[in-house]
Amino acid sequence: MGERREAGCARLRKYVVTEEVQQTVPVRHEEVRVEREPVTDANVDQATSGPEISEAEHAGGAHRGGGRYG
Repeated sequence: MGERREAGCARLRKYVVTEEVQQTVPVRHEEVRVEREPVTDANVDQATSGPEISEAEHAGGAHRGGGRYG
């Protein structure tokens, strides 16, 4: 058998290739809507009672006059 000698070397190199693509992807977002419900003598009990407010639903009083939107 003959003598072994190094015939060369191998080198592994890593690099990043950036390419531009156009692809449709789903995008979700949340929306909120404020629905005004007037309080009258006929519905005052129903308007001021009900389940506790959760993170998903918030209720607040509406006031007239003097404000920016009143």
